[in-house]
Order: sequence, then C-alpha cells, then structure tokens
Amino acid sequence: MMRVRYIAIFLCTVSTVAGCGKPKVQLQSVHGQTVEHWISELKRRDPKARIAALSALQSVGAVDPLAVPAITGALDDKVAKVRDAAVIALLNTGPPAKDVVAALEKAKSDSDAMVRSHAEAALERIAPND
Repeated sequence: MMRVRYIAIFLCTVSTVAGCGKPKVQLQSVHGQTVEHWISELKRRDPKARIAALSALQSVGAVDPLAVPAITGALDDKVAKVRDAAVIALLNTGPPAKDVVAALEKAKSDSDAMVRSHAEAALERIAPND
C-alpha cells in the first residue's frame, strides 16, 4: 500500500515538473474575438468588415506573429480605403513590422494619395534609418 502511494506521488511530481518548462499559449483577443477571427474577416466581401479587421489587428501586430502577415496581405486589396487601413495598421504596429519594408516601399507608388502618404509615414516609423 505504501509503495502504491509513493508511485502515485512520484508520477504526480514528474507530470508537474514536465510541464514547468513549457510556455503557456495564450490566444490574443481583440474586442472579444481571436486574432484568427479578425484574419478571417479580411476575406469578407464587405470593405467595412475588412477595415474593421485591420483596425483590430493593428492592436496586436506587435505581439501576435499572425497579425503582421495578414495586415500586409491587405496592401493588395482592390479597395483603396482597405489598403490605406492596412498601411495605417502597419504604421501603428511600428518596428515589429520591419519585415514588411519592401511591401511598404511598393505602397509608396499606390494609385491613392492617402495610401502613398501613410506608406511614407509608416516607413519612417518602422525603418527610420533605412
């Protein structure tokens, strides 16, 4: 009986210690929705839904590795206001969006003046020395 108790204590200890070194995955939430939800909203037909999704994603762009690539994809949207919202989201993300400098350089030649202007500002904030 005592042996069973020692084995049970040992197994509990091992299972507890085994989980100690693992980081806990915490899903980011914005306005009560996950990042994955907002990324899926970028695929909706309604430009207002895509703009709302970009607005939500900008708040987690610095901490969630899925946000910046999703925002960057919106730079190719057919609707200028959506492209502008994507540039603004990257601007507000700041230096963590440094991997998208090439996409922002391309946005500097966008057909829409606001997109071009915000792309300039985003590049100044994200990569000021480049």
